[in-house]
Amino acid sequence: ALSRTKNTLPIEITRQVLNKDMGYFSNEIIFNLLDSYLKNGTNEDIENIRNLLSNDNLSDNTAIKVYKVLVKLDIDNNQQTLEILLDTDNPVLLKTLFSVMPITPKGSILDTIKSLLYHERDTIREVALSYLLQIMEDKELIEILENYPTQNSTYYYNVVCWLDRCLYAPDELKEHFRNDLIAKLV
Repeated sequence: ALSRTKNTLPIEITRQVLNKDMGYFSNEIIFNLLDSYLKNGTNEDIENIRNLLSNDNLSDNTAIKVYKVLVKLDIDNNQQTLEILLDTDNPVLLKTLFSVMPITPKGSILDTIKSLLYHERDTIREVALSYLLQIMEDKELIEILENYPTQNSTYYYNVVCWLDRCLYAPDELKEHFRNDLIAKLV
């Protein structure tokens, strides 16, 4: 009934429902319950919502909405929440996080994003690199390129190649390579 009416439950009822084992709720129900949190939730609801991410049956669309709700409710820009959300093997969720992150990351959050350049999945590395291209100056990217092969025992040539192309290719090609990589965020 909730999904058909497009109404949201009062936040108190939503909190009671989501405190229970979510195994028997469909993605559609969870997706619709999250609307209550979007409208009336507080940062005190973060832990309860974060627990949804441990549900193995969560669809990508529902997980994306969980990310959006968590970022919206995290009004204090709690780095712990962002750190947890960055720890994903799902490039779709990572793209979502980058699209809704309200701040330009600094400190440990920026370090965590940079560490994704060493992720075993190439799509995760490319999404992280495309985000860094948008938020960093060329001199910072040059520093990443210079230090990248020495920071970890394993590094990936696609990161070196993309950075080299985006920084040192002739201008018309440089712009093409940057746009190509940034398109991976969309």
